Amino acid sequence: MKVFNIQPIAGCLLCCAVFGSQCFFPSHAEAQSRRSESIQTPAPPERPASVFHTIAQEEEASQPETNEDGELMLPPTVVEEERTGTEEEQPPQEESFDTPQPPPPTPTPQSQAGESGLGLFNDYQYSVESAPFGTKTDIPISETPFSIQVVPQAVIRDQAAQRLDDVYLNVSGVAEAGNTLNAQSEVLPIIRGFESPVFFRNGMRATSVGSVELLNIESVEILKGPASILYGALQPGGVLNYTTKKPVEGYFYEFNQQIGSFDRFRTTFDINEPVSEDQTLLFRLNGAYTSSNSFRDVIDLERTGIAPSILWRPNKDTELLVDFSWSREWVPYDSGVPLGFNNEPLVPISTFFGDPTYAGRDLEDFFFSTLLTHEFSDQLTSRTQFLFHQVNAKNEAIRHRGLRGTVGNEVIRGRYQNEDRTDEAVQVVSDIIMKFGSGDIEHTVVYGVDVLYETSDFARHRENTPNIPVSANPNFRYTPTSTAPDNFLPSEQFWLGTYLQDQITFADDWHLLIGGRFDYVENSSAVDGVSRPNSYDSDFTGRIGLLYDLTDTISPYVSISQSFVPPFSGAVDQTGNQLAPETGLQYEAGIKMESYDKKLLATAAVYRIEKEDVALFDQNFFNNTGNIAYIPGVNQRSQGFEFDLLGELNDVMNIIGNYAYTDTATTQNLVDPTVVGNRLGNAPLHISRVWLTYNSPKGSTMEGFGFGGGPRYQSHSLAEFDTSTVLGSYIYYDAGIWYRQPKKCGGPSWQYQLNFYNIFDTEYYARASTRDIVHPGTPFSVIGSIGIDY
Repeated sequence: MKVFNIQPIAGCLLCCAVFGSQCFFPSHAEAQSRRSESIQTPAPPERPASVFHTIAQEEEASQPETNEDGELMLPPTVVEEERTGTEEEQPPQEESFDTPQPPPPTPTPQSQAGESGLGLFNDYQYSVESAPFGTKTDIPISETPFSIQVVPQAVIRDQAAQRLDDVYLNVSGVAEAGNTLNAQSEVLPIIRGFESPVFFRNGMRATSVGSVELLNIESVEILKGPASILYGALQPGGVLNYTTKKPVEGYFYEFNQQIGSFDRFRTTFDINEPVSEDQTLLFRLNGAYTSSNSFRDVIDLERTGIAPSILWRPNKDTELLVDFSWSREWVPYDSGVPLGFNNEPLVPISTFFGDPTYAGRDLEDFFFSTLLTHEFSDQLTSRTQFLFHQVNAKNEAIRHRGLRGTVGNEVIRGRYQNEDRTDEAVQVVSDIIMKFGSGDIEHTVVYGVDVLYETSDFARHRENTPNIPVSANPNFRYTPTSTAPDNFLPSEQFWLGTYLQDQITFADDWHLLIGGRFDYVENSSAVDGVSRPNSYDSDFTGRIGLLYDLTDTISPYVSISQSFVPPFSGAVDQTGNQLAPETGLQYEAGIKMESYDKKLLATAAVYRIEKEDVALFDQNFFNNTGNIAYIPGVNQRSQGFEFDLLGELNDVMNIIGNYAYTDTATTQNLVDPTVVGNRLGNAPLHISRVWLTYNSPKGSTMEGFGFGGGPRYQSHSLAEFDTSTVLGSYIYYDAGIWYRQPKKCGGPSWQYQLNFYNIFDTEYYARASTRDIVHPGTPFSVIGSIGIDY
């Protein structure tokens, strides 16, 4: 059979010559992605290799040449015989400006142009081969001896995710924490039963979570288990890292408009342009504006953000990425609703307990970062990152702080609070990656140094307000005697860490990962001008794992890892005593299974985590006194089973699905021994989610049309700081339908999308801190969007 195979670049140039239109050239990232597929994902032996395997190689040829008269010379049309899988593929041609390997923690963006010159809207890819955050190298996920899950851009787009928790709930064993200040602002994840209060941004610590704007997020990675060996003080359940979009070769201009339930209005844009003709200097700009009400009374959100970035490649071995983002958010403070003394609902889920005349939360978040990568040789690469992060937060509100009274005569206590807080952090991380080996043994070594300095200036004024009856129309109006801050809580932290990791492959099928880290931490703080004792802590943490390629598609593994979290100087018990550092230890075993074409990956894992000297927030002490204290002498454990599935079932169907069984317990509490054996808060025993999509085949009359949907189930859970409060189990269903016009040469591509959330309008409570602070889940809602991509 004869196959006529015209290179996409040549065809696009021909199209431009005929129609006089500018065309969308495949990006550098796309070319890299295709070359990787042609090398690393051969078809299984029993299948004939598709002629399309050669397209990725042909597209890597240099830019079209001109003859001696200056005329453009198009590459020739290639006529090929159908090949069989027994023929050897030709090695890819070298390109200019290869991205240095191994890649930085910011992974290469997924195909920005789609295949064959299609636009941004036509990227259907759910499959992910690597997640550099897990090891700081380019090792495939299928070769890592621990669980790491990725939610790619295609999932974020198909689900029309609005907040970060919409994204991370696609991962097994992840639930929402209850101690969030605002139901419509950032919600911290609970991973494998333990709250994870720190996010990472491109592999750098975002010390103050603030509010994460999705406008420039490329993907979200969750590394399960302790990650202290590479990233310092972290909880043993796991950590979330989000990667931002960076410039790519070629031009595109994307604009999107959303409208939806609760008067939602959101405008976004994504502009990418090369600054230089030789594509060595690239620029990208993302922006967003959001205005929305809520099913909660008087909760209206306004958020704006912008994120420019520049990528400079002065030569084929060096790359400098400069990245900036700014966002600002205004939203009332929302403490949710109280449940009754018998865990029964007392008011409608829309009821707001607060004073709507106060401004609530005004949050400004600023990031500036650089990433310099230089490849000295194929065996030696250096990577240096710098991050400056500043959060300015003002919050003036009436908060409810406890249910009192008797059954049928409940009252709510309130407190006026005016806060002004500024957090700043400067971090530098420098890594050296070395590759070497002899015989059938290969090493990939990472040595790094991590320095962090952060400060926090926190000032506030508080007044207790009169109790009010619990009703569907609470009246929390209150005029404070003063608004000037009279409580000052500054703090500083200095962190120095150094680590060494070696990934060893031997006998082709065995993969050993071993590493260790030493941390030194200094903390200082004061209360109203009176200094607290400084704290000095240091510790060594390690990680070791072994994975065996049982077959080409099945790989069992085992691993052991440790965590270390020093207390900050303000972390004291009720009597003012400093707490001991938290430590964690995890044992994990699992199996990874992937399809022959590496487009579908499943991970099954069992684990046990033991956590000692837990700094457990004393919610009751805070409610009664307004002062922050922690309960000492607490040990906890979590054990369970997880299953994740991500990728392409076939050419038209994608899936992301998971199930987790999470068994948690308090194993020691010296203050209150009666809670020993109790499950941990906001850690449901069962969680499962499935999201399945269908996209019409490329080239068909329905190309561009697609739809998707699926359920999320969560069994009953307990309030985070009051395990006598029980939240019921629930299941809800989401769905979406879309048409993404195929990108044609010289013209725009349009997108139309409609997403439905909680289709059957299930009423449920998603999370809780105590009986008094319970956050309802969002009822049925719809979001429609229209977008254009040039």
